[in-house]
Amino acid sequence: MTEPAGTPGPADWAASGAVGPNGSYRNQTLQYRDVELSFDESVEFRTIRQLWFQATVASFLVFFVLGLLPALFAGSFEAIGPGLILSITTFWVVFLLVRQNEPIS
Repeated sequence: MTEPAGTPGPADWAASGAVGPNGSYRNQTLQYRDVELSFDESVEFRTIRQLWFQATVASFLVFFVLGLLPALFAGSFEAIGPGLILSITTFWVVFLLVRQNEPIS
């Protein structure tokens, strides 16, 4: 098989999308087989519910301490704003960054 001038590797490797010095490695070893395709990688509803509950509790505590209590003591509900923003941020940070151990089956 002859290669056109300026191609990085054999023509059949370039046709598959993997070019460069790692083209043969990527085409020959990094393939999904039946075993990989049969894995069930879905997340149970129970796990999502636990993450949501933890995030909700943390968010409520932040809102209560930094939003509701200062607003009640100040007598003005304008102090709720920063607490509300921080509680929403806390919810998403806790929901997305908390690690949950799941059983491997």
